[in-house]
Amino acid sequence: MKKITRIVAVLLVAVMALAGCGKAAEETKAPETKKESKAAESKGQEESKPAETKADAGTAAAGDSADQKITIGVSLPHMSSPARVAMANEIEEAVKTIGKGNWEVIITEAGNDTAKQTSDVEDLIQQGVDAIIMCPISTDPLVPVCQEVQAAGIPLILIDRTISSEDYDYYVGGDNYLIGVQAADYIGEKLNGEGKVVIIQGTLGGSATNDRQAGFVDTLAEKYPNIEVLDEQSGEWARDVGMKVMEDYIQAYGDDIDAVYSHGDNSTLGALQAIADADKDYIVVAADGQKEVFDAIKAGTVDACMIFLGGGKESIDLLHNLLNGEPPAEKVTYLEVPCVVSDNVDEYYDMGY
Repeated sequence: MKKITRIVAVLLVAVMALAGCGKAAEETKAPETKKESKAAESKGQEESKPAETKADAGTAAAGDSADQKITIGVSLPHMSSPARVAMANEIEEAVKTIGKGNWEVIITEAGNDTAKQTSDVEDLIQQGVDAIIMCPISTDPLVPVCQEVQAAGIPLILIDRTISSEDYDYYVGGDNYLIGVQAADYIGEKLNGEGKVVIIQGTLGGSATNDRQAGFVDTLAEKYPNIEVLDEQSGEWARDVGMKVMEDYIQAYGDDIDAVYSHGDNSTLGALQAIADADKDYIVVAADGQKEVFDAIKAGTVDACMIFLGGGKESIDLLHNLLNGEPPAEKVTYLEVPCVVSDNVDEYYDMGY
């Protein structure tokens, strides 16, 4: 993967020095994708960060940051799906373990409203938190508040999703583009390169949706040009919406459908109900990692599911290292994206939620 580096400028009273770069040892890098290559080529070399963050100011100078009183603000899009509940629980547990009881976490949820998420983050800034971890709802609307965090000198770590600018310190999470690539490869091979597929997307405008879609359609165009996308509609990451979208697809296309690619497990589970009600048999490929979908793989109603590791625990690990003066060597850290099928579902089952 083409490395994305970031130079952090550290301003002290009369001395300017470059902060040393440590390495995040535990994360697994995903293979470089076309999306990442193009993005890196267009962005070029990143400029030095103008503002000093609390981490730069030497939080670790007095010793391990885990022994200090640290307040972490966490901004989540919502808490209406198992993925988000699991993420919040994972962060809380990591804070408790890594922070040795000295760290406090404030978790907000925005009800999938970008204006509310902006307000949530601004409130965290006003509260003077030591770091902010954020899973942005959408790519563009959250850029201004991310710029506010940067201006306030508060370390900003994005998880799960990104924004459309470089106004954050680090990203850690799964590679959504790779999920799309793997889904396309799985369907392409199962259909021997020919067939028709429908897509149930996530919430439009979010980076996860954009990347899971781009990885899929780019790979079809490059490797499986005889596979046709019949339709693509948003399932809003929701079971009821996924069911309605699949019902509409069945009504419109019926037996012309060979495969279903769903961006998220919640909408997949709704789609499965519609497929069962209509007594249809399609190849179904999902993403996220709910145990209910793993159970469907065991039952034979889902063919494959890409596990998406959102980066909750890893973001706390990263923050701990950062506050100890050991920032990761790269701005972006991708975690592994296992493809779960019937042959390995038992191996990965406990990674689900």
